[in-house]
Amino acid sequence: MTNEGDEGIVIRMNLSFFGGGRSGAFDGTRGSALRRDALMSAVRNPSLRNSVNQLYRPGAKTGDGGTAAALRHEIQTGQPLTHLIKTQERIRNLENIKRTQTLSASDLKIVNELLSDLKHAVGLIIE
Repeated sequence: MTNEGDEGIVIRMNLSFFGGGRSGAFDGTRGSALRRDALMSAVRNPSLRNSVNQLYRPGAKTGDGGTAAALRHEIQTGQPLTHLIKTQERIRNLENIKRTQTLSASDLKIVNELLSDLKHAVGLIIE
């Protein structure tokens, strides 16, 4: 759901814009902190902010610092899939937020991009 007439801040949402996305193109806490901070600043809905906070923990060092990047890293390196359950839980949580919350256009775009990133990571297990 979206708020009609919500002008808000225009945000070009592509997770790679916030530093990483599916490619996991960089490592390090500086890049992941920037991505987390950018998302936390952009999100208005409290439930979505909580989800972003769960997905991008401060100090994360793998990929862009998100749960999807951590799962992709585990898949690529053959490590135990410790982030799989968290990824699946976040997918359900974001789908619930999308279905039940009133979201601005920018928050809806963020939810869709996060869902796409998480589902892509889970899809790598099957490939």
